[in-house]
Amino acid sequence: MLDKDFEQERDTLSLFESFDRTFLHQAALQYFNQGARVLLNLAIQDLFKRVFLLEPSRLQTLLATIHIPWSCKIFFGFISDNIPFFGSRRKSYLVLGAIIQIISMATLAMFAYESVFLAAICTFMTTLSIAFCDVVTDSILII
Repeated sequence: MLDKDFEQERDTLSLFESFDRTFLHQAALQYFNQGARVLLNLAIQDLFKRVFLLEPSRLQTLLATIHIPWSCKIFFGFISDNIPFFGSRRKSYLVLGAIIQIISMATLAMFAYESVFLAAICTFMTTLSIAFCDVVTDSILII
């Protein structure tokens, strides 16, 4: 039993030796962000159901459309691996994704009750940025 605890502690230390602390913090925040997406989904469903009074079939169609970026993750990987953005293949994409997410969430918070279309676009852009940042973070972890 003592050997397993020692091996686990050694593996944790090698993780900190292999990766930069800044990156590990960024990865932890990204995965927290991805998990917190569930709360966003609940709030968005409630917004579309109670405020915009969407029928269940129309709501499911809209939610399926909003979540299309999760199906396109392979293309995001090709983009981030092959097209440098501001001289970087990964870090600049993470910054861009964060900026897109902040702008779309701020717009959604300020103008959520304006129209279904605006709420759907903001939610789509948030989902797109989370999915893209997830791919970039995973690619950094693999390398």
